[in-house]
Amino acid sequence: MLTSFAALALWSAAGAAQNPCERTAGHRGYTILVEESGHFVHCRGGEETESEPLSHERVVLQFPPLRPDQPYRYRLVESGGAVVPSHHPKIFTRQLAIADDLEGALRDLERAPESIGEALQHLEPAGGAAAEEGAGARKAAPVRELPTTPKLEAAKAKYLSVATPAFVDALHRLKVDLGHIGEIADQAAFACKMDGSNVAEGLTDLVAARCAGGGPGVPLEQALSPLASDLERFMRARKEARDALFDASLAPSSESEAEAMSTKAKEALTRATAAAEKLVDDAGPAAQAATKAATDLRFLQAALSIPAHAGEGRRLLLGRFPANGLFAAPDLYQISVAREPSPLFDLGEEEEGQAAPKEKNEVLTDRFQPQPRDWFDIGIALLYSAGLPDHPDLSGREGQQTLVQVPTAGFVGGILASLEPIGLFAPASEWGPILRFPTIIVPFTIDPLSNYFIGGGIGWGEIGAINVGAHLAITRDPASGVYYGETFKTTPIYLDHVTQPGPIEAGYFVSLSLDLVGIAHLIMDERHPTIRDAHTGKPLESGSAPAPAHASAAP
Repeated sequence: MLTSFAALALWSAAGAAQNPCERTAGHRGYTILVEESGHFVHCRGGEETESEPLSHERVVLQFPPLRPDQPYRYRLVESGGAVVPSHHPKIFTRQLAIADDLEGALRDLERAPESIGEALQHLEPAGGAAAEEGAGARKAAPVRELPTTPKLEAAKAKYLSVATPAFVDALHRLKVDLGHIGEIADQAAFACKMDGSNVAEGLTDLVAARCAGGGPGVPLEQALSPLASDLERFMRARKEARDALFDASLAPSSESEAEAMSTKAKEALTRATAAAEKLVDDAGPAAQAATKAATDLRFLQAALSIPAHAGEGRRLLLGRFPANGLFAAPDLYQISVAREPSPLFDLGEEEEGQAAPKEKNEVLTDRFQPQPRDWFDIGIALLYSAGLPDHPDLSGREGQQTLVQVPTAGFVGGILASLEPIGLFAPASEWGPILRFPTIIVPFTIDPLSNYFIGGGIGWGEIGAINVGAHLAITRDPASGVYYGETFKTTPIYLDHVTQPGPIEAGYFVSLSLDLVGIAHLIMDERHPTIRDAHTGKPLESGSAPAPAHASAAP
């Protein structure tokens, strides 16, 4: 069930060279991304951004996915700033002890013949065999009998060179552990059945592979099958050898009977030696399978203890945050994230140069300050209007008023209102606060009921804007029978008495405006921002606080 993490490590190294915000591409809103290193990256539209989230914009927190090759895992801190202690799972405790002891017994069994120096002290190595002895030797060196050494003693020494005290001790442990193999498989299957559907999203495939017995290597039951046969064969051969040695130790009735018993004991010892060597040879693959089984149990123990709602790899909605009042500094919102050692890290392949995780938990913080979302601007404008025909007006004092023709071109003052249309659909666009359309200006130095200014332009945030557009005016002409230059002595006389409505004429205007809200901000001091918890909205501390962009800290 052991799965290699080499592919995951390569994927991690490749991803590090890419834009970290790529994983947020295609998601609307503002994403605060927690990198695997613990840094916070602010993203919008799949790209890293230095701008703050806009008021009432969807703000999402995204953790890195759970991966065994990463040293840390991340999660939101509980309300009040308390870090929840790491959960230590209780499952597989006994089964892990059995698997670890089984692996140790098999390794000891595999290495047992290497520590038999005493057993060969009375034997002379044959031709250069001594030079071949070493840590990699699996069987005893071949021996040559001295003239004074009986054949039975040589067979006994060769047997002891394999069945060393370490071999015998490992054999006893192996016999006990083999009786619990079924328990390991049954308990793992039961845990997978009960908890397999309640595992963190990023680990479902890896957990499923282990629960299904996938991955490279031979399953434990299959690897132990020949070992069980070898063990039974050795135990039988050892009993036969012991019986034969006992018979050979009895006082023989004749020299021929002594020779026969010695030959029989030697053959029995040879068979027991061969059975022991076969047991040692098969211990290596079985030890690898035991290592694999223990690793799988540890992975399942760690993975099944992480709840499905842990959040790793998911997008967690923090909320939509207001920018407060018109003359109140936007509040700072703080995110608190717990970073703790990953229970999966030592089960993966550690990347070169990757530092081991710190033992104690840390709390990482990040702050953001929602900015006002401007769709509509109000300002005071100075216009220059031209392109309209001259209009009639009365000149002179009462009783001597003359109808004259007055040029329309000139400067006009007015109140400006403009819309930022890009901000409606793409509030984070750089062009949002620049393009203004439509712009409507209500004049206060000329008749607002007869003059209409509509157009568009470009602006600079809360400073002002330049607009151009059409000046539509309801014109007036001299009334029937009235001519320009005619003097009226009637008192009182008004322009409506001597003129009549004319057609609607169109001219043009150019305006320069100042943003009234921006001017107010320059005049009035904003109060200092309040730091609030991004999870609950409650204030974290009182008093003034700086408002750096994307401030982060780790205690």
